[in-house]
Amino acid sequence: MIFVVPSAIYSFIQIVCDLASSTNGHLLGPKRTTKNPQFTKLILTDPDFLTPTEFPTLRFASSLAKVMVSAAFSKLHGYEVEVE
Repeated sequence: MIFVVPSAIYSFIQIVCDLASSTNGHLLGPKRTTKNPQFTKLILTDPDFLTPTEFPTLRFASSLAKVMVSAAFSKLHGYEVEVE
């Protein structure tokens, strides 16, 4: 599991996609296909997509990471990632 507010978002997305696409949960492990179940369980703990701040309009919140990881994973591998 990764519990982090990513400051290096590109590295974060790459690491999560690598973990979710492996058959054994290792960054450089064998890659799975649509026939293999997802080995690494991805759990994001903050469900908020938008949040109020001192700005007059709502700002993106932590669950934007789910949107970005899901989009990147799908484009890279051609199938969906499971994220809770």
